[in-house]
Amino acid sequence: MAGSIYRGYDNSSQPSKEYNVAVDIPAAQIVFNASWAYFGLAPLDSTNFMQFYGSEWQTFLTFLNQNKHVQLVIDSYTVW
Repeated sequence: MAGSIYRGYDNSSQPSKEYNVAVDIPAAQIVFNASWAYFGLAPLDSTNFMQFYGSEWQTFLTFLNQNKHVQLVIDSYTVW
């Protein structure tokens, strides 16, 4: 993620720096410059729009065995 573009943490009007990048820039540079087969990056404020509840969450879960990205979201959700 590396930070936000428009909105910060807690919907602040100021963009936020992502903690791990801000405190260890050399490590972040290693990650960003590594030779990845694929590397996706999304700003922190893009996650504000991805909140699932109730029937939306249940619909999302129906794709659990059909889409590897759904499993990735579930795995990440349970860790957090």
